[in-house]
Amino acid sequence: MKKLLLVLTLFLVFSLSACGDDETADENTKSDDPNVVDDNDKGETNTLFTVKSILTNAGYELEQRDQESIDYFQENRVNSLYDLSVTITDLYVGYLNGGSWIELVEMSSESEAVAYETALNETGEGYLLYRSGTTVLYTFSEDTYALFD
Repeated sequence: MKKLLLVLTLFLVFSLSACGDDETADENTKSDDPNVVDDNDKGETNTLFTVKSILTNAGYELEQRDQESIDYFQENRVNSLYDLSVTITDLYVGYLNGGSWIELVEMSSESEAVAYETALNETGEGYLLYRSGTTVLYTFSEDTYALFD
């Protein structure tokens, strides 16, 4: 009887340990890569999803642009204006109580996001920029910029 109890106890401990390892393994396999799609049901990158969450929690109303608007913005407000050749995959404009505004741009690659960020920095317009992975946010609001510090 003691032998059976010992075997069952060892089996139980082993089973619970294995379950704990699976949960840990699941957490550890979640990528820190911002280009890995999160469970947000919209196919957004983790970074875009996170930035949108921070902005909406701060009271921003975000308006997603349609494909025609994205194409226009990409060609006329990015590629032609800054002499770039980038692909924009998503675009949002956000407003806070009719005052502060942001533009949130998702690029197809991190190198394109870096190129766009660099171009915006070089304009001398005074944009406050936040870039992470393929996501670029710009604003003139120091309060908004502080949300990402």
